[in-house]
Amino acid sequence: MTTRAGRGWPSDGLWAAVVAGVFYGPALQGVDTLWHGDSWSWTRVVVSSAFFGVGMVLAWTVVVRLSAAAREREVVERVLRTGALPAGAGEEWIGRLAAERRRLSRERAGVPVLFLAVSVLLALGAGDAQGPTVGVGSYLAGLLAAGGLVGVWRHRRVQVAERLSAELAERLARSTG
Repeated sequence: MTTRAGRGWPSDGLWAAVVAGVFYGPALQGVDTLWHGDSWSWTRVVVSSAFFGVGMVLAWTVVVRLSAAAREREVVERVLRTGALPAGAGEEWIGRLAAERRRLSRERAGVPVLFLAVSVLLALGAGDAQGPTVGVGSYLAGLLAAGGLVGVWRHRRVQVAERLSAELAERLARSTG
């Protein structure tokens, strides 16, 4: 049985950098505005987001290079991105796919809640500093939409992992039966 290829998605390291860029600058600026009374600065938002995003890419690169578990997760992630099991996939993949399904299921709900929390913080901070503006409203709408999309993306990844697990179980049953 051939497995169909799914849509490709960037690696977790790139997603971490994107999420850091989307969250870190506005969240930091919101905290500074609410608790320290600083004025809102989109320049500081962009600079801190870019700096933190680059740092996340570098940190993820180091983690993947130094950690065998992270390298194994990268392999599983690549399989989920392509939607196809490696040719020689055996029983060891049952555990790998099950662990990834559990992780993705946890993130399916957690990540959108994080997007919502940062959106509220941003709305409070930016709204307090400069009143409601089209830029802040657009950014908030984008954050909320992105949170929903990440939830849907994680849900689809769980479905791919379940489908691959079923295919692998069927393949192993045929080979032993």
